[in-house]
Amino acid sequence: MPPLLRRLYTEVANGGFGPGEGVLGVSGGRPQGNFCDIAELYQDGPDPSGRVPAGLVLIYDWGCTIWSLVDFRDPAGAMWCNHEGELWPTGITLGEWLVATSAGTLTVETLLEGQPGSQII
Repeated sequence: MPPLLRRLYTEVANGGFGPGEGVLGVSGGRPQGNFCDIAELYQDGPDPSGRVPAGLVLIYDWGCTIWSLVDFRDPAGAMWCNHEGELWPTGITLGEWLVATSAGTLTVETLLEGQPGSQII
């Protein structure tokens, strides 16, 4: 787990911080919609096709099958996006993602603009 995310979960809150309803918590933490926690989602997997590599963990549901994922293999917490089975890096870290979502400069529209071969829906 990236150190920043670990500190947020242990020193701020077990989920619920960040954009909208906030990121999902870990076991026993803040749910988001129908989703209980990141451990449950990681176990179930974000993509039944298996195209999402191990170590990418769903932390935020934007709605309409659009998810933000954090790379647990990277200490900086590189962020990824998953939409309808497509996966791509966003080019920012977890810290940058939190700042940009709080400032309103990172939205579902800007995430989809970064999707290879996509158009905004």
